[in-house]
Amino acid sequence: MTSPHDLEERDFDLMMEAMLERRRCACGPDLGACAPVAEIKRLQAQNANLQDALMGVVASLAAAISLLVRGGKAIKKTVASDKMFDQMMVDYRASIGQAVLAYKQGTPE
Repeated sequence: MTSPHDLEERDFDLMMEAMLERRRCACGPDLGACAPVAEIKRLQAQNANLQDALMGVVASLAAAISLLVRGGKAIKKTVASDKMFDQMMVDYRASIGQAVLAYKQGTPE
């Protein structure tokens, strides 16, 4: 095989151009985005599934919070203290906020 040192500059340019053309054909017009298309599509589908699942969990948690808050003293008696119950509600609401933020960050605008 010929080494690059043995090639004329014009030959080297032609060889590089041919290599780039083969890569363009395999990767599409953007040479920087040369990842397997099937893997990209798989990750996009997985991301969509995770986002759907996340929103389902958030909706369920929001409904549970609503029931717990409306349950009044009967529900609070099942917890060791009012302070613990109130902290649970704060934590649950914070979790919803984090989930919604993560969802927005993972969703293209």
